[in-house]
Amino acid sequence: MTPVVPIAPVENAIRVGPPVLGYEARKGGKCLMLLEGFAEPDGQITVDAEVWSARPDGRTEPVRSSYRFATAALAARFVEEAMVSLEYLGCDVADLVGET
Repeated sequence: MTPVVPIAPVENAIRVGPPVLGYEARKGGKCLMLLEGFAEPDGQITVDAEVWSARPDGRTEPVRSSYRFATAALAARFVEEAMVSLEYLGCDVADLVGET
């Protein structure tokens, strides 16, 4: 069993430049999750997550949260695991940035 990736919720992270990673998960044409990772000045990566309800009568505003990782590899692993889970649930996943 692989160890759990340590994550730290963050507030007020500094966004410098374009995202270094970005993925979107859709089901039935509706966006359910958007994950974008940004390099911070201290070398860490902050991943911003936006999650929408999959229910037709669900909330229309996304739930937003951010997580900070010590390395790009840890951030990429977090994002990859989230996207694979959504693929198992029948979502279409798109890489919005290119190779990470």
